[in-house]
Amino acid sequence: MIAHAAEIGNAPSLSALTDPLLAFAHQAAHQGRPAHEVERAIWDRVLELGRAALGLFLKLQGTGDVAPRSRSPTARSPTGSRRPTPGRIARCSGTSP
Repeated sequence: MIAHAAEIGNAPSLSALTDPLLAFAHQAAHQGRPAHEVERAIWDRVLELGRAALGLFLKLQGTGDVAPRSRSPTARSPTGSRRPTPGRIARCSGTSP
């Protein structure tokens, strides 16, 4: 799939999640928090960042419908759906928005 140019320009930044992660690491070090607590909190934030990044990837990919018709090497012309199918995408880290 190819990202649509208009959607790339409107893509949200992941810095809204990375900046607080870095700030948390600095604050935890300054406070002398136990490593096991900091590790767990960082992993939770990294998982949230991963979900957001995958969601961004899927948004940028769009529906994947690049044309109403395509030709195969055998000259058959399959026709896809005229509308995207609504629904959620299930994946190992949860369900997409």
